[in-house]
Amino acid sequence: MPLLRLLPCYSCKLGLLPGPKKAVPAIDTVPAKTANRCCTVMNGSLLFNARQAYETPPTHNNRSRGAGGVFKLDPLSQQDNCLPVPLRKMKTQLNIFTVVVALFGIISVQTATAQAPNPHPAHEALKGLQPFIGNWAGEFEAFGEFEGLAKGKMVTGTERVRWILNKTAVQMTWDNKFKDDGKPFNFGTGIITLDPLSKKLNYNWFGYDGTVYFSGKGSVVLKDKVLYFECEENTINKTNTKSRMTRRKPNRKTVITQYKNLVQNGKKIGDLKEMKMTRVPLKKKAAGN
Repeated sequence: MPLLRLLPCYSCKLGLLPGPKKAVPAIDTVPAKTANRCCTVMNGSLLFNARQAYETPPTHNNRSRGAGGVFKLDPLSQQDNCLPVPLRKMKTQLNIFTVVVALFGIISVQTATAQAPNPHPAHEALKGLQPFIGNWAGEFEAFGEFEGLAKGKMVTGTERVRWILNKTAVQMTWDNKFKDDGKPFNFGTGIITLDPLSKKLNYNWFGYDGTVYFSGKGSVVLKDKVLYFECEENTINKTNTKSRMTRRKPNRKTVITQYKNLVQNGKKIGDLKEMKMTRVPLKKKAAGN
């Protein structure tokens, strides 16, 4: 059996531990396995003592120093197990608190969003008119049942239906002329809005039939993709006309308008011919205009 040569304790020589110097076997007089194990313990002790001196206040109970264990990084949690137990517990509690606060914030935002009132009730009521929005053009035979209109000649017309006021109302503008001489047949504009009390759609319009000024009011209902206008208008000459106007779209590029059940100054006139218009592309403004 080889003789053991005694050397002073490394930790005592470094001044990390007080007390008398102790003898330990020389590293070259013990088996390699034993020497490696002793070296590991000493390195671990040095690392532990250094961290404790840095992280623990002087009055801290250092009973854990006597454990003599080796500290290492956990490969799964990626946490340094050499942290004191209270510090690790504090970090865990802090992480849980952060998650709870974040979840509470998300739930509060969702609840506030769900309870918030609809910011655009007018647009919600009018959104069914979106398929009719656009520019339209067509030709039809002039009808003379309204005061001021000539009858029998061909008319070319344009119409624009558009959103206004941040999509809280719809404006309809029309301009029709005789095809042969370009003189005005009729022109005007109307606005569809939401009544805040009845929650129904109102329609108000004005314009000229030939040289006769008129204005009117009514209501609008969208049913089965068809717009129904209940109309009543009066001219500057006190001529009263009631009718139902319908607007329907057989396809995306076509709109058909017709006046039905015309009654003028109490006299029944009946239905007028359909007017067909086709969607036309919007004209882009030239640069600089």
